Amino acid sequence: MLRYLTWVAVLALGFTAARGAEAQSPGSPAPVKYPGLSARIEAPDTVRLSDGLTLRLLVRNDTDSQIMLPVTWEGDFAFDPIARDANGRVVWHRLFGQYISAVGVSRIIKPHETTTYRATWNLRDQSGALVPPGTYRITGRLIGGRDSVILSVADVAVVIAR
Repeated sequence: MLRYLTWVAVLALGFTAARGAEAQSPGSPAPVKYPGLSARIEAPDTVRLSDGLTLRLLVRNDTDSQIMLPVTWEGDFAFDPIARDANGRVVWHRLFGQYISAVGVSRIIKPHETTTYRATWNLRDQSGALVPPGTYRITGRLIGGRDSVILSVADVAVVIAR
């Protein structure tokens, strides 16, 4: 069964995007840029090391008007999940150190529409080693134009078993 965790979208404009995000504390509040958006991460409660982890970031327009999001990258690369172990140490950061050319697209979300971004974690840390079984906190960000963060989604816990 999927665990659904809904959080209000927050702006963190001024924070560095893919590089240096591990220095940010997860869930730090910031001014709301798009007050009509809500977001949640969907992930299974438990996964096995042999399976990998598929994450979905769902961004919903809760208003009666369309909202235009200036995302940096086309498709799923706009979703930047970060996994932390039980000690709060970043073990995986999808976009850290990645070079992906920014195309500067705009995503229009119609009233009451939900758009989905996906990411897959192979359950390896930044050095390529398999992470040990345990509970990991996943946070997610939607990266916008000029390396800004359009929204941050607070964490969801995932248990990784053998």
